[in-house]
Amino acid sequence: MDKTVERLETRIGVTSRLRRLDGPEQIWFLPDGEKLSFPVALDIQSVAPGSREVDWRIDAHMTLQNRVPIMAALHITNPSGIDPAHMKAFFRWETPLDVVRILVPDLLRRGVDPFDYNYPTRGFPDAAIQSRHPLSALTDDFLREIADQYRAIGRGYSAKIAAEFGVSKRTAVSWVEKARKKGILGKTRPGKYGEDV
Repeated sequence: MDKTVERLETRIGVTSRLRRLDGPEQIWFLPDGEKLSFPVALDIQSVAPGSREVDWRIDAHMTLQNRVPIMAALHITNPSGIDPAHMKAFFRWETPLDVVRILVPDLLRRGVDPFDYNYPTRGFPDAAIQSRHPLSALTDDFLREIADQYRAIGRGYSAKIAAEFGVSKRTAVSWVEKARKKGILGKTRPGKYGEDV
């Protein structure tokens, strides 16, 4: 994918949306009477700061097998190259299935169109189980993810984390402070970046 060609109308940061795919239609019937048409894809994509161009993108294609959603294909695109260590730290392979199997049924029960919804990109599986944005529950797992991002990004972490989650920089800083208080991140000296090891 050429990032100079693909442009987004979404906010800067990391976004995640569900969309329908071409192919023979399969209907997933849910216990409460709701239903969802398959095949579908969940995309998770990063928009480069200062532009509306896609920096990297993950597309998970899902279909039904024995009346249960499965991930049939996973496409990862990054024009600058795919960094396996970064992927291991920042992408949880079960996330697309958590979205479709847990979060989408809850949205349907609440009358929310799952194809017109900005899905969380972090905090799984809690984000799916709680059926709300992961920010409302600062679990240790979520704070560990924030600590991993803090270490990987370095200076300027608050702006990047804030853009990803659609929150203020101050909120991003408060998550790092909470991770320190819980011992997930080491202490640091006032005015200094990093952590004491």
